[in-house]
Formats: sequence, C-alpha cells, structure tokens
Amino acid sequence: MWNTLRNWATVSTVFGNERLVGRNHMLTVVYRLKYQILCHTGTADPRHRVPHLGFAPDTLSNIEILTMDAVETAYYLRMSVLDRPGELSKIAQILSAEGISIEALIQKEPKGGAAHVPLILLTNRAVEKQLMAAVKQVEALDSVQERVTRIRMESLG
Repeated sequence: MWNTLRNWATVSTVFGNERLVGRNHMLTVVYRLKYQILCHTGTADPRHRVPHLGFAPDTLSNIEILTMDAVETAYYLRMSVLDRPGELSKIAQILSAEGISIEALIQKEPKGGAAHVPLILLTNRAVEKQLMAAVKQVEALDSVQERVTRIRMESLG
C-alpha cells in the first residue's frame, strides 16, 4: 500500500508541476497511470501482480481430474425401511462389505401404525463407486420401500 501511495504521490507531483501538457491530456495520463499503479499493486515486479482471473494458471497444471466413480466424500443417506428386527443390521453389513463406515444414524418412530420408518445415515468419507454399489444392494432388499436418497457432503474445515 505504501508503494502505491508513494508512486501516486510521485506521479501527482511530476504532473502537477508539469505545465507543458494540456489539462485534459494530463488528466487522462494521470488516471491511466493511477489505474496501472492500482492494478499492479504499485510495483513493476511481476511476482507481486494480481494474476488474471484471480489465480495463477500454472498452479493448476498438476491437479488430477477424477471420474465421479473415484470421488471420495461423505454422504447423507435417507431411506424408508420396514420396522422389524434385523433390518438395520442387514444395511450395516452391506455398507461394511463395501468398506463404508457409518458416522451417525437416526431412526424415527413409525407414525400411527405405519410399517415403514425413516432411516437416516451419515457416512464417513467413501468412494462413490463403492457407495453406489452398496446403495444398489440396499435398494434390492425387500424391507426398503423406495429408492435411497443420496446427498454428497463436503466439509468446509
């Protein structure tokens, strides 16, 4: 910031004392210089300039682009399951066989004599391909009433 202010003060002083240049032309030149100084953070050193698009493109060159099957993230799973003993165990075994760990689980009470209950699972990080295989097996169970709702979860920390 001090470099910018110092350069702007220098430019202002030089052009303020310069009487050979017409007033309109001088203002145009001053504003162009002010714009260039502010855009380039007051220095001619290219290492300190703000890159186009706000990031340096060469920093992205080594990033591997994954297919969706290879993406690893946590998941929110919601399903409607028949309310009888052992059904949660079957679902947990399917997830375990695919290498998916359960982080949290919520099972609500059935409403007014309903046979199915909502079951919500939060998983730890899992590979998409393994989760999709597990969901396919869970949906094939006779105790699961409808399709499993899946939402990818990302942590911001």
